Amino acid sequence: MKDSSGRQADRYDVVWCGLTKDNIPIHVARTLHLGYYVPGYAVGDVGYFVSKELQEFQTCNFQVLVGTFIEFVKFPLNDERDSMVADDNADESKRIKIGSFVIKGARYCGMVETNNTCHINFDDQIYSKKAPAFQVVMRNDFRRKRS
Repeated sequence: MKDSSGRQADRYDVVWCGLTKDNIPIHVARTLHLGYYVPGYAVGDVGYFVSKELQEFQTCNFQVLVGTFIEFVKFPLNDERDSMVADDNADESKRIKIGSFVIKGARYCGMVETNNTCHINFDDQIYSKKAPAFQVVMRNDFRRKRS
């Protein structure tokens, strides 16, 4: 995450989804694109995303998830309302879930579209998996009952 001067901000509470093969943190991220938030991931100062139009893009203008514990759970869930979305304030029908799967030995995050397919921008290509071959991101609320 960058601070107001454009420098990389040091945070201890940034959420990782994995590590690259060079042990660089892969952060859960989102960016505002054409009026809506798109989930993806960030490595260093670059965020990697897939638009609703299924176009991959990169940007230096993104936000990383901070201050929460997460877990990756199988999709679909018993109650899909528990999965994290890129924008909690969007109309429920327009919320984009955060999906995740492993590519070349590392876990990355991307968007889950309405047909229950997760798309991730990796190495200038879109990698896709249909449910149930990916996981969704959920807050790990320690007060929630585990089954």
